[in-house]
Amino acid sequence: MDKDIAKLLMAAILDNTLNFTAKATKQRDIDAYNKLEILTNCFDFRSTYFGEAQNFIEKDLVNAIVNDMKLEETCEYLPKTLGQLTIYDITTILDKLKIVKDTMHRYDENWLINIISLKENKSYIVCSDEEVTDNLIKMFNMPSTNNIVVLQPSIFRKEIIKTALEMSKNVSHRK
Repeated sequence: MDKDIAKLLMAAILDNTLNFTAKATKQRDIDAYNKLEILTNCFDFRSTYFGEAQNFIEKDLVNAIVNDMKLEETCEYLPKTLGQLTIYDITTILDKLKIVKDTMHRYDENWLINIISLKENKSYIVCSDEEVTDNLIKMFNMPSTNNIVVLQPSIFRKEIIKTALEMSKNVSHRK
């Protein structure tokens, strides 16, 4: 196998498993990554990849946010506008939270963005307002600080949507 293709596969495995921390991670993912690591002789690929990905996102944070934004009516517990960023280290993104909020607000007044910090294995779900925050608190039974709900381990946006839909279904069954 070509080494460049193997590296692309390694990057895909890291992204799709949230650096092997996602619930959906299987042993076959780990085994495949380890085999590709040996094939490419790139045992520092993870740190190189995440460093370059973080730099790429931070160079054009606005486009990174817009390119992974989902506009979808799901249920009453979630706003229509849902963003997601997967980064290695949350520190510099938290320093740029105004840019994140302004970008999201350009698309909708009610929104949330799931910022996945791989270094910490946490999701920082930044919300537009108290109503969105309160719904997340109900969904995940977690506190918030300044309209940010922090979940550990980190989760994908699709898992947030799934949790909201299940909660909505359970509430409608009780009525």
